Amino acid sequence: MSRTHFFTAIALVLAVLFGTSSIVFSKQPEPTKRDYDKEFLDKLDPFIARAIKPDSKDSELKKLQKDLCREEALARAKIQAVIDLGYNVEQPATFSKLYKLSATLAEDLMELVETPADKIKCLEMQVDAYKQYERAIQKLVEIGKVDTQELNLARASRIRAEIKLLNFKKGLALKD
Repeated sequence: MSRTHFFTAIALVLAVLFGTSSIVFSKQPEPTKRDYDKEFLDKLDPFIARAIKPDSKDSELKKLQKDLCREEALARAKIQAVIDLGYNVEQPATFSKLYKLSATLAEDLMELVETPADKIKCLEMQVDAYKQYERAIQKLVEIGKVDTQELNLARASRIRAEIKLLNFKKGLALKD
């Protein structure tokens, strides 16, 4: 290829590219963003939804705590949706993630709520999460997917949560 042909080819390519740049490079409308969290936020437990609802009077710390709880609640709801669809139902890590996240959410919510009754509800949520985890691990032990020490650890977590709840209630009774 001669030098003239080479430059002619380059000129043609540039003309095509830049001559049609208004079509190729014109500003396209932004694709609409789907709010992947909205459907899960709409289905949150009303107690959790109320606790994480933003308030303009919240301190910076309170805003961060609410953001943390919101993200935990959303993650929990999404993991539960996957399980409900039948995915990862025999994976110990899935159940571990779900119920430990549920327990962590309950603990973090306890930092947000103010009344003793709401704090008790958070502790009860934590106990319930560990009971569900224990049942899930029991089933996985029965089908040979996990070793029995996982069940012991699940039971210990549930017992620890029950002790925490009873101690909190006991502390309230002593104040009366």
